[in-house]
Amino acid sequence: MSQYMFPPINFTGHHDVIFDLVKLLDCNRYLELGIDKGELIHKISQVVPNCYGVDIADNRTIKDVKYTFLNKSTNEFFDSNKDRFDIIFIDADHNIKACRRDFENALKCINNDGIILIHDVDPMTPKYSNRWFCYDSYKIIDYIEQKHKELNYINLPITVAGLLIVTQKNNDTYIVNDPMNLILDIVRLTNCTKYLELCIGTGDLIDKISDVVKNCTGLDNNDNRMKTNNKYNFINGSIDDFFLNISEKFDIIFINSCQDDFENSLKCLSFGGIILIPVSNSLIQYIEQKQLNYVKLAGLLFVTRKNETRVDTWKN
Repeated sequence: MSQYMFPPINFTGHHDVIFDLVKLLDCNRYLELGIDKGELIHKISQVVPNCYGVDIADNRTIKDVKYTFLNKSTNEFFDSNKDRFDIIFIDADHNIKACRRDFENALKCINNDGIILIHDVDPMTPKYSNRWFCYDSYKIIDYIEQKHKELNYINLPITVAGLLIVTQKNNDTYIVNDPMNLILDIVRLTNCTKYLELCIGTGDLIDKISDVVKNCTGLDNNDNRMKTNNKYNFINGSIDDFFLNISEKFDIIFINSCQDDFENSLKCLSFGGIILIPVSNSLIQYIEQKQLNYVKLAGLLFVTRKNETRVDTWKN
């Protein structure tokens, strides 16, 4: 994102994205490794019938709960676990050895179409890579890249710590609810400063995004907006003409048009930026040829370039 500045400091914004995913994908079985005060799993247990939280310490602030709390190490949990899960969130020991071990164990009990989420993989600056914060769990990205070619992943540079989303390459995602809330939270939490939407239709999405992003541009050959909104720049014209004359970069680009616009969008994507586009098999083949990172979620492809995390700006 633009200069990777994240004012004000936000430590728990990833909770919103995870909660969005849980609702969006109709999660039935949720596992959280390292629950800390239990705020996130408590919230998720209100909408997911089977929730399990594992932590070596019991620091919960709310103990009248609907989820199963297991006061043990993650190793002890996996040694006896026989269940499988739809979503697993890893936020336990941030030492890379422990993070790799938790990840490998999670792979053994995630459902085929499930999602693994890992927190603290993209510390905004070196100071957040200290032993008591993110430490060196960011190395899990290189580990997955090298050891697990069967997986897809993207890093979301949200809050000060980042959130990794991991899926199987052949996962079949499905739409249960409208992904608008997920998109809005990602836009908000990545501190997006420039947003571009191609083929805005009735303008519902960009209208909401313009409430949190000052620099929004929406294009469409036809003006079918339900209401006009002076908060964003609407261009009633050809997408091809737009790309011929554009020189600025955008942090998030939502393509609701044909995949031919993907290549042009990639050229005007900022460092660490994200492209959202409806799933198509031919586009997936193209993305893999280009060696881009992507995951499929609720009928959308979330696409980023490789080696464009915040850690990549300072680790060398």
